[in-house]
Amino acid sequence: MAVEQVDNETFQKLITEGNGILLDVRTEEEITNGVILEPKKIDFSSADFSEQLDRLPKDSEIYVYCAVGGRSGKTAELLKEKGFKKIYNLRGGYEEWKKEGYPVNE
Repeated sequence: MAVEQVDNETFQKLITEGNGILLDVRTEEEITNGVILEPKKIDFSSADFSEQLDRLPKDSEIYVYCAVGGRSGKTAELLKEKGFKKIYNLRGGYEEWKKEGYPVNE
């Protein structure tokens, strides 16, 4: 399966009704501004980023986001290369999500 780029509405449905892993790849500093629900946090810029991704169960759906969609898009492609089958990337990232009034935990 290819990586699916999804809008806020679709992402919200996936994370509330799905049974996967919500993954935030922003920095610790960015995360202090709030998160979507209760994500697993893996900093895209960390030295062992790829190894941390390897520890995720490959049979799980992955719902990934970052600040505006760039790093999460790269993460989604990396997950695909690693053999993950169902990957959803939030188009516009956390900033767009928050701007459009979707729920955040601050």
